[in-house]
Amino acid sequence: MTRPKRPLKLVLSVIVQLVIFITVLLAFERWLLSTNEKPRLSAAQLAPITAQLSPDEFSRFASGEPLLVYVWATWCSICSVSSANVSDYGADHLSATVAVQSGTDLEIRQFIQDRGYQFQAYNDRAGHWFNSVGASVTPTYLWISLSGEILHLSRGYTSSVGLTGRRLILADQNTD
Repeated sequence: MTRPKRPLKLVLSVIVQLVIFITVLLAFERWLLSTNEKPRLSAAQLAPITAQLSPDEFSRFASGEPLLVYVWATWCSICSVSSANVSDYGADHLSATVAVQSGTDLEIRQFIQDRGYQFQAYNDRAGHWFNSVGASVTPTYLWISLSGEILHLSRGYTSSVGLTGRRLILADQNTD
């Protein structure tokens, strides 16, 4: 007499429920993005962000590829986990970062180097940029267009899959 494989059935049930939940969540985010008027960053707010881009990256940005702006801090415990995801994301997609109240330029560069992150950071030493864009927590993720339009904003931990998923939703919206 063989026992039914309940653990397998349970795992499959959890996976199906997770897929349904993520699909509904992404559909809701897409609806929100399409119905809300989006705020914009000013030229002064964009300048330290676009300064991080290489000429090739800026060309991609100018041709319509969305740019992820990752706002983080060295003292942020969630950022210590999410920064690696942003570093990986930035290997294939446009990204720039803002380090908020995290020390001197040298200290931030050393922090990034010690952890093996593959990104630069604009040093928002006093938090003025952070406050001017209405950010309230770290980490914050802003996907922006060349005109400064904030296409999407999220806060808290985001996985590599979450970053890529949001980018795909934005790319899909740009083709509609």
